[in-house]
Formats: sequence, structure tokens, C-alpha cells
Amino acid sequence: PIVAHLARAPISPDRGLTPREQFRLGRYELLGTTFEEIERRTRPGARLLSVGCGGAGKEKAICKALPDRSMVGVDIATETLERVRGELAEHGPQNLELQYGDFNALDLEPDSFDVILGLGAVHHIEALEEFWQQCRRALRPGGAVIAQEYVGPSRFQWTEAQIEHGNDALKKLVPAEHRC
Repeated sequence: PIVAHLARAPISPDRGLTPREQFRLGRYELLGTTFEEIERRTRPGARLLSVGCGGAGKEKAICKALPDRSMVGVDIATETLERVRGELAEHGPQNLELQYGDFNALDLEPDSFDVILGLGAVHHIEALEEFWQQCRRALRPGGAVIAQEYVGPSRFQWTEAQIEHGNDALKKLVPAEHRC
């Protein structure tokens, strides 16, 4: 299943909150629904894949908030991956592994992930049909793709009316069992 939901949330500075609190109240509030879906759909020991992780800010926050799950972040930017690997070695979290990979040419092991994440990266994928085939292959039974995307001039400029219309469209397009 693909989990679909539009949400609006402000980014606010880190106020010394735990990663879990930051998801709900602080600078990761935009990921609140994504985090809740990961927590709801997985159990301790689950394995997650995040495509196009870049600097892995969202991935770090998820891994800190859910230390009993492991995540593989994939990106094509080798210099960024090296920098972030150094940060992870020094500050963690230890449950995040970064790998080089082009999400337009993935070759994922069958039944290897419980959740595949596209955290603001799916719009960069050119070979969408192949990507979805790889997702289907790599997901374990009951697994899900969770995509957090934005549309428009700025990801923070959606009006309440746009969110309402977007959610109405998703309700028509996405089966009820795959909605948040």
C-alpha cells in the first residue's frame, strides 16, 4: 500500500525537545503523519529504506525517535553521504546506514524492507515504473511505501483550502485501507 495524506505544519526551532516531541511540536512537525504511520505500521526490529536521503536530516530524526528500528538511506551524492557518515559516526544514530545508490536504477533484494520512504524525493525519480516494481519486490508482506511530498511554489505555502481539496482528491484516489 501507499500511504497518502496531505498535512500543513510550520517549522519551528528546536526547543530542546526529544525527537518524538519534535515530530509533534517542533521542527519535524511536518513529518508528524509520516512518523505516526511508521510507528503504527512497524514493530521493533523493522527495516526501513529511505530513497534520496540527501543530508539525512529526516532519517536521523526518525531513527532517533524509533531506535528499535533500522533504516538504510540511499542517495547518489557521494560527498554528502561521506559527510553525513562522519556525523553519524560521531553523533549517531547508530541505527541509520547510508548507501550510495541511484533510485532510478535500484536493484533491491526481495522481501528486504518493511517500509520504503520517499521523504521529499519521489518527485526526482524519472524511472517511476521501475521504481515501483523495485518497491513491490523489496517490501515484505504487509509492507508499505510512505511518501511525503510537496507541490506548489513552496512546500510551506499551501492554504487550508488547498489542503482540503488535496485530501478530498486523495480520498477519491486512494482506497480507504491505505489512508491515514
